[in-house]
Amino acid sequence: MSETAFIAVSPSAQAFIDRVRDAEYRVLAAHRTAGVADPRHLCVSPREPGEGLEE
Repeated sequence: MSETAFIAVSPSAQAFIDRVRDAEYRVLAAHRTAGVADPRHLCVSPREPGEGLEE
C-alpha cells in the first residue's frame, strides 16, 4: 500500500468550497481520485497541540 492520506491546506473554508465547486478543478480531481479506493474531502480547523484532549 502507498500513501493512506493526503493533506492540503486552504486559506479558509470558503476557499475550499470554491475550489471543489470549480468546474476546471472537478475535471482535474477526477483523474486524481480515479486511483483512490475511497476518496474523501474533510474540512477541519487547526488547533494547538493538545487542545480538546481531556485526561
